[in-house]
Amino acid sequence: MQTKSRLLAASTKVLVVYIVIVLSSYASAESTDASKSIATGNGLLSATAGIVSGFTITAKDESGVRRTSGGDEFIVELEGTRSISGSVTDSLDGTYDVSYTPTKSGNYEASITSDKLFTASHVNGSPLTITVNPALTDFDTSIVFGEGLSIATAGVTSSFSIQVKDTFNNLRLQGGDNFTAQLSKSLAPIVLSASIVDNADGTYQVSYLPKVEGQYNLGIYLGTDQKTSSVYVEPGVICAAMSVVNGLSLTIGTAGFTASFTIQAKDSFDNVRTLGVDNFIVRLNGPATEEHNVLARYLGASPNTNLGRWTVAYRTTKSGNFGKCFIKVCCLD
Repeated sequence: MQTKSRLLAASTKVLVVYIVIVLSSYASAESTDASKSIATGNGLLSATAGIVSGFTITAKDESGVRRTSGGDEFIVELEGTRSISGSVTDSLDGTYDVSYTPTKSGNYEASITSDKLFTASHVNGSPLTITVNPALTDFDTSIVFGEGLSIATAGVTSSFSIQVKDTFNNLRLQGGDNFTAQLSKSLAPIVLSASIVDNADGTYQVSYLPKVEGQYNLGIYLGTDQKTSSVYVEPGVICAAMSVVNGLSLTIGTAGFTASFTIQAKDSFDNVRTLGVDNFIVRLNGPATEEHNVLARYLGASPNTNLGRWTVAYRTTKSGNFGKCFIKVCCLD
């Protein structure tokens, strides 16, 4: 009569190895005894996803003497995040080679048991722990994420992250990959190299500091593999020292008539401010205590020459020499 194998439920990421020895109910003293038999090999300690791993079962009898012939029927089942049937080869000398190929990384518990005459027995040394490590980094399955992949601001450090995985989508939990990244400005000879920090846990922090606004092509490289993205760098905050005022009415005007001039808003890197979100207050002081506080009006985005351009209109009521008057342009946050 042959015994039946009983498969116990394994928890998530727990690898349970059951080795069932099919024996005669009238086994002699020289029959294989699972509790005296042993399993040895690196495959009982660790493995790598996608790579064949294995171990050896050495059959012994009830006296602990090694069996020198084969014929025992071993069934090896691996239960964890996935069920795997191990391949068992009888070497015909009392040893059995077991091989398996895991694809999911994690810590596993391996139990090697036998049902002999309906009495469950562990192979000597069982249960034990197996660690399945991720395979090498696969850039195709790895992910990049973060705001710095699509938008940045001149003068402000922008960043994004890389999470590396292997070809089986396992997270790699160690560093050592040699990534590079750079941004090149569309239609301009500007190339900006990014700084990469290896966090030694399978993630990498990529940062860069752009100074010129515009559209950029971002390339992230690992060997010959690459990922690309398009990044728009917005102008930085308004800078009064770099902004420019222009117009004839800055030097001459006529009492009772409206005069105007323009303000071209720029950031500290001389980038034209392309958004109409700045607030300007213009103060015009003239003779005889005449004073005007005027709001600037944004001209808008059409045509392109009006990007970041504001117009200021004023009308004086007194004539005279305004040579000592001054104009203050204030930007309100």
